[in-house]
Amino acid sequence: MEVVMANRCAKQPSGRQTKGGRTRLWYHLFLNMNEVMDHDNFHLASKVTSQLDHISEQAGITIKLRGKGSGNKEGERNKEAIIPLLVSIISDENVAEKFEPAVNLVIQQLQKVEELFRQYCDEERKLGKDIVRTSVWEIGEMSKDAATALSGEVCLESTQSL
Repeated sequence: MEVVMANRCAKQPSGRQTKGGRTRLWYHLFLNMNEVMDHDNFHLASKVTSQLDHISEQAGITIKLRGKGSGNKEGERNKEAIIPLLVSIISDENVAEKFEPAVNLVIQQLQKVEELFRQYCDEERKLGKDIVRTSVWEIGEMSKDAATALSGEVCLESTQSL
């Protein structure tokens, strides 16, 4: 299965992140919530999260919506993380073979949401609304080990146009 990503490349891979001495693979896909939130009737966070639990369970790794607007309460403060809205994909190194398929599934979900947003914008224009369509998501950061696990396929040309 080929990974088809937005027309942006991942930022330089970051160093190792460990938890309890274990290496973790992690990958962040940023959601352009601010631009999409201008459209009151398109609920980005709920459309993205609709399949994340299923993908996480199927892949056996952690996939979470995090940051402002996620509704995900974290830490001792029990509040949303003070970071931009993103999908976080995290796997222990011993399940690296499950990491790439999970990333592919999450990206496929984001592409479906992107298509729904394109259709929404087209319908709004038909109603005479002056609407600007923007990308719903973009590639963020990943660990060096995640880049290795993804077979170096970090930056691929998009098949979608906005």
